[in-house]
Formats: sequence, C-alpha cells, structure tokens
Amino acid sequence: MQFNLVALFVAVTISATIPACTRYDVIPDPLETHIEKGLSYQDIARSPNTHKGKLIVLGGKVVSTTRFKDRTRIEVLQLPLTDDYIPRTDQEGESQGRFYAYDAGKEILDPTSLPEGTPITLVGEVASIQTTKMDDADRPVPTLSIKDLTTWEVSEGRRWWAFPYPYHGGGYLYGARPYGFYYW
Repeated sequence: MQFNLVALFVAVTISATIPACTRYDVIPDPLETHIEKGLSYQDIARSPNTHKGKLIVLGGKVVSTTRFKDRTRIEVLQLPLTDDYIPRTDQEGESQGRFYAYDAGKEILDPTSLPEGTPITLVGEVASIQTTKMDDADRPVPTLSIKDLTTWEVSEGRRWWAFPYPYHGGGYLYGARPYGFYYW
C-alpha cells in the first residue's frame, strides 16, 4: 500500500510540473508552416516586392506607435533574435534598420499598450516599402502586416541560474501574446 502511495505521489508531482516546463511558442501552430525561415530583414529591405505576401518573423524594440483612423502603425528598431525568437535587446548596435508593422485593421491596437522600448517579436506578411524622413534624409522602411505579435517583459522573479546565456546577471524576458487574433 505504501508503495502505491509513493508511486501516486510521484506521478502527480511529475504531471503537475511538466506543464510548467513547457516553452512559450512565439510562432502559433497555424502560422508555423507558412513562415519563410530563410528570409531575413536584409532580404525584405533590399527587395520587398520580390517577397511581398511572404510571412517572416522579425523582432526588435518599439520606437513609436501611431494610431490612424483605420489601423495602427508600430515603428520597430530591428534587432537580432535568439533561437527562441526573443529580441537581443543587448545588441542594438547589430540592428539592420527599422520597419513598420501595421495591425491590418482587424482590431486596432491601442498605442499605449506598446510603449517605446517594448521588446516585440512578430509574425508578419511582407507588404511593401515606405519612404520616411530620418536624419534629414529619405530612407526606405519595409512594412509588414501583423499576423501575430508577442510582447516581452523582464521578470526579476527568476535569475540567471535558472536560464542559460544570454540571460546572465538579471531578469529574463518572458513572452505574452496580447494580440493573438491575427491568424489568417
């Protein structure tokens, strides 16, 4: 009888902890097979018309969020991503430029929900290129239509000892999908 209780306790403990060990999936299952994994920011910046309509995963930090009558535009400083699609906020010097992400007009994002500096990862459909004035010069900026958006927040609750590099020395970023309504 005592052996059965121990086995039951072990089984309950394992089944209760396995869900806590699962990883946050940045790319939702319905979009996973449609992503062009070999497509990079540089590719779409060089030739957006060639890649128009393709899905790509990009990330970075929010520079600004502007609400228009029928949609919201997020201006993002592109940053390299980890293997888990988390923006490398410690590598701003590695940025390839900026891009605009539009909420596709399905549900208009409230700009206050994405303050400046918020790290994000998004699955977006390559739309076009826009010209914008930066540093007194006209610069081309790739645009995407958001299909899914993950925001990242720093948690100081867990420390580096629980997570491998690059999370040394402080909190780590954890994801939230506040806008998971962009699926096709």
